[in-house]
Amino acid sequence: MSVIKTEDAGNAEAGSSGSKDQANSSAEDTANIKVEDAMNIKVDDETKAKVLAQMEYYFGDVNLPRDTFMKGEMAKNDGWIELATMMKFNRLRNLLSNFEEKAFTAVVLEVLQGSSLVEVDSSGTKLRRSSEFPAPEGRGDDKTVYLKNFNKTETTLDELLDYFKKTYEGVEAVILRHYNRKALENGEIVFKREFKGSIFVVFKTVELAQALLDEPKTSYKGVELIKMMQKDYNAKKLAELQARSEARKKKKEQQQEGKTAEEGENQAQELGDNIFLKILDVPEGLSREDIKASWANMFKDNDEVQIAFIDFNRGEKDAVLRLEKTNAAKQVLDLLAKSDNPTKIAIGKENSLCDIKELDEAEEKAHRAQVAMKQQMRQMQRKRNTTRGRGGGHKRRRRN
Repeated sequence: MSVIKTEDAGNAEAGSSGSKDQANSSAEDTANIKVEDAMNIKVDDETKAKVLAQMEYYFGDVNLPRDTFMKGEMAKNDGWIELATMMKFNRLRNLLSNFEEKAFTAVVLEVLQGSSLVEVDSSGTKLRRSSEFPAPEGRGDDKTVYLKNFNKTETTLDELLDYFKKTYEGVEAVILRHYNRKALENGEIVFKREFKGSIFVVFKTVELAQALLDEPKTSYKGVELIKMMQKDYNAKKLAELQARSEARKKKKEQQQEGKTAEEGENQAQELGDNIFLKILDVPEGLSREDIKASWANMFKDNDEVQIAFIDFNRGEKDAVLRLEKTNAAKQVLDLLAKSDNPTKIAIGKENSLCDIKELDEAEEKAHRAQVAMKQQMRQMQRKRNTTRGRGGGHKRRRRN
């Protein structure tokens, strides 16, 4: 009979990622699974090694200090986390995607017998990092390198791990960086998690990380990479965040004093017809300001086609323009039709040619609704500001 290396969970309460009934059901199902169940499941040694490596990565020095979800679950349960919760982690599930849940769980319990880092409780339902290996207090930013300029749509974690571990000594982990991209689907605005094109590479020592930085040039698939130590990247982003915070604070003060030049734009107004245009496939790296500057240069002598607002964030595929005056969209397309590149507009310092067209009916309806909602919210905020004083939101006294 196989024996799992265990530690008694004591009186720790069971963690949960769903409802109480679901958590109890998952715990009961997991408790009924034994290591012997894995003996009848055919899993190759390579897959078992990958499962063990993935489990130890979750509880390892690189991931655990950074993983706020796992730390939150473990804080609820005296350092333990439900095995049923971890079975939902995507990379772990992908390794055993062909197995049913009970078989999947049995294999995980079996491979953890070979781990000195991960402990299984006596019921076989909870896991934690071994007390023999206390988790590091810091995240290791001084031995982590930030790298940027990877292809955003064709880069995978597995190929990056393979490349960096073969190319550089002492690579412990590669962490992909993601962001939520706003998109329009079926007339509704949704957010999609996408790769930023930048990563963190964690090394065993500061010296090994510095060796990568000391290279005259670091490239991946023929593209030169921007690189810096993560601690320097963090400092740079913190400075940018503080600068934006100060700018917002200053703008808010100006608005409160009635000195902002955009105050009139905040007033609710009826939108005219034929005022929306979409620029397709905006080149990577361009910002809203780049589009605005290119537009102003192209139409600097035409006050009839100026931009009121650009719905676009760096990294998004398309940009939606809202023009100031009725029928301005048609005027723009008519002017472009007479140029050397009809239906296209040049943007950015490189004058990249991008297609430009009117929104379809569903897209225009969604954007009009978005503008109306923002105007309504501004009106409500102004109303609150005029009915509340500075001393805690009391209503103004009525004058007799």
